[in-house]
Amino acid sequence: MKKINIFICHSFSDTSGYNEVLGIVGNCLVPVEDYSCTKDDAIYHSIAKVELENAMMRRIDLCDIFILILTERFFGSRWMQFEEAYARNCNTPVLPVLPVGHTYTTEMASRFPNTIALDEGLIHAMLALIEQN
Repeated sequence: MKKINIFICHSFSDTSGYNEVLGIVGNCLVPVEDYSCTKDDAIYHSIAKVELENAMMRRIDLCDIFILILTERFFGSRWMQFEEAYARNCNTPVLPVLPVGHTYTTEMASRFPNTIALDEGLIHAMLALIEQN
C-alpha cells in the first residue's frame, strides 16, 4: 500500500490543530508520513530565512497533500501564506481544515470554500484528493 506524504501548514500558536490532524491521520489504514515543520524542528532554528524557505519548499515538494490548518492566524502569517501559495503553484492538492472551536469567517469562506471540519472526515477527504490526482 502506498504511503501518503503530508505537509500540515499551521501557526505555531495553533499547535492543537496540528496535533488533532496527527491524531486523526494516525488512525488511517494507509501509512502517512508527515513532512511538516514544527516549532521544535531543528531546521526551523538552525538556518537563515532564505534557506528555511528552500527547505520548506523541498518538504512540500515531497507531499501528496498539503493540509492547511485554517484559523484566523493564517491571514496574519507570512509563512503560512508562503507555504500555501507554494503548494498551489506546485499543483499539490490543498485541503483546508477548520479546527474545533474556530469560526469559519467570511474571509475564509471566500478564499477557501472547500474547507472541511477537522474530524474523521479528514481521512476520506485525503483519500478522495489522492484518487483525483
